[in-house]
Amino acid sequence: MVSSGSANDRARTVAEPPFIIQLAGYVLDFHQRNRCRRCGPDGWCPRVAMARAQLTVWRQRKQHAGGADATTEHPARGDGSA
Repeated sequence: MVSSGSANDRARTVAEPPFIIQLAGYVLDFHQRNRCRRCGPDGWCPRVAMARAQLTVWRQRKQHAGGADATTEHPARGDGSA
């Protein structure tokens, strides 16, 4: 019989946000410290706008589905910062 991992491994996998949501968090984290080539002179960036939109949709879906912590804006850090 082949084991597919421990119960803890399976539970941790289910609790993790999708990869695209993790990447959106990393985009916000990066832009808090640096600018990318698409950042405008006023500081606005289409990548940040897209990442925030993806995170907003994710939070709304979690709230609608009764997720435990749907208020976290930044899943990569989990501290609620933008």
